Amino acid sequence: MPDDPVPSWRPSVEEVARAIRSRTYTDDGPGETEDPLDDVVGGAVAGTFNEDTQPTEDVVEGHIDDACTDVLTHFASGVVPEDSEAAARRAATLKAALAVELAAFDGTAASDSPYLQLRIDAGEAVKRLINTAQTRDLFGEQRAEPEEEE
Repeated sequence: MPDDPVPSWRPSVEEVARAIRSRTYTDDGPGETEDPLDDVVGGAVAGTFNEDTQPTEDVVEGHIDDACTDVLTHFASGVVPEDSEAAARRAATLKAALAVELAAFDGTAASDSPYLQLRIDAGEAVKRLINTAQTRDLFGEQRAEPEEEE
């Protein structure tokens, strides 16, 4: 999507991080953080992706681009209808989080990973997006707003 205009519904790195917070830990070594739990997971929680997390913010941006492209494949026009943008954002967020999680396991998600739940959630989000758009197409554009009285 680098040459395409950025869709208004494109999720942010922070939105993806909220969906998969467990991947936003820095690579600090044991004893380098104040929270003892951080030593157990091997770093401090950043809460979002940045240059100190694995994956980095740049890598997640690429996953977001791919997720947006995937979402757009469900629309022959290549445009998500305005009334479906929130659903498109949610679907792309979950698809990007799914890609982050899958990449953490080099293609083989472990049983204790949130991979399976993310996969289910992403699939459901795409279904809702498509159903919303199809319903709009069946019943016409959004209902006309009532005219203001003068």
